[in-house]
Amino acid sequence: MILTTKLAHGLKIRTEYRKIRYLQIVAAAFNLFLIIGFQVFTVLGREFKTLVLTSLFYWHQRSEVRV
Repeated sequence: MILTTKLAHGLKIRTEYRKIRYLQIVAAAFNLFLIIGFQVFTVLGREFKTLVLTSLFYWHQRSEVRV
């Protein structure tokens, strides 16, 4: 009886360890996803800002030439 409860306790600890490990992997993947997403967002934002400023400058130059 004592041996089976020790065995069951060991299995319980092992499953808890698996749950914790699984959560650590999920958290690490989520962190990586956030970091990569933030980097992509930053680069796209910079490119978009450059595109808008360039097009505004080009439009401004064209309107000055006509007048």
